[in-house]
Amino acid sequence: LLSVTLSGLFLGICTRFRGNAQPPQKKQNIEKISDSPFVSSVMGAGRSMAAMCALVIGFSVFLQFLEDLGVLRSVARFLLLRGFHPGNGLSLLPFLTEITAGCRTGAIAGASLPLFAFALGWGGICVHLQVFSLFRDFPLSRWIFRLFRFLHGLLSGILCWVLLPFFPQAEAASSQWSSQLSAAASAPIPAVIVLFVLLLVMALDGSRFTLFGRKKSPVGHDA
Repeated sequence: LLSVTLSGLFLGICTRFRGNAQPPQKKQNIEKISDSPFVSSVMGAGRSMAAMCALVIGFSVFLQFLEDLGVLRSVARFLLLRGFHPGNGLSLLPFLTEITAGCRTGAIAGASLPLFAFALGWGGICVHLQVFSLFRDFPLSRWIFRLFRFLHGLLSGILCWVLLPFFPQAEAASSQWSSQLSAAASAPIPAVIVLFVLLLVMALDGSRFTLFGRKKSPVGHDA
């Protein structure tokens, strides 16, 4: 978590001062699915969700096809002869293509934690296509986007490797509870307070809309 978060912050800070200030562009007219903002938002969300799920299913079928053909094992054998850990070699290709399948394969094969950090920073080609599908005109060069995703993954893997000696003890990420959770364990007060603050920040982020989708006029700038 630290390695992926810190590497993303580092890249963001490094690129923050390199962009040229541009005048605000006129907003493009968004295609209306319905006159009701609620119906339009639900239909748009459903369409986006369907596209994302379809990409995940497509890449899962593609990876299963490669596994049935023996391509994954051939790649793993090729990397093993060049000094790769067997688990890393077996899960590298799934990590590069679809992050969920990569994490599943890496957990079963025993891939190293820095490789997991690299994969989370890289995101996988499937996630890249999901991001592209959300924009009619992607506001950035796709090759630059992929380059920075790769840099994010590379920095995440390096930072994870550097931080590992400071966290030598392994802890379970999830567990099966043998007894019923108590109210104190299931909903600790500090977590509830933090969640409330985050929701409050999201509600007061400056993008105020009414229930019917009309934006309120800023203070001092009445329409």
